[in-house]
Amino acid sequence: MKTVQNLLLLIAGALLCLAVQGFLKPRPAHAADQLGSGTVCTAQVPAEWGEFRGSSIFGIAFEDDNGTLRFVAHPPCGTDSSSNPLPAPTVDLLIERKPQ
Repeated sequence: MKTVQNLLLLIAGALLCLAVQGFLKPRPAHAADQLGSGTVCTAQVPAEWGEFRGSSIFGIAFEDDNGTLRFVAHPPCGTDSSSNPLPAPTVDLLIERKPQ
């Protein structure tokens, strides 16, 4: 009888540990939760800058058809609801391919 009680106590303790771990485990946040219902910052870059290529310590990068890379460290921020056009971003680093 004592063995059964110890076994049940052990199982109950294991279940309690699993329940606490699941309760304390961080849950993934969804973008909508993070942004809330407030205004979202929007930045625009000219289409001539080409495709988005990623980001680095220099900023976000765009590559045009000629292979020129443009890095924008601090894009201007506006809102979609604004009737005013967003300011043009400033290129912080420009890398051009050297002609051969």
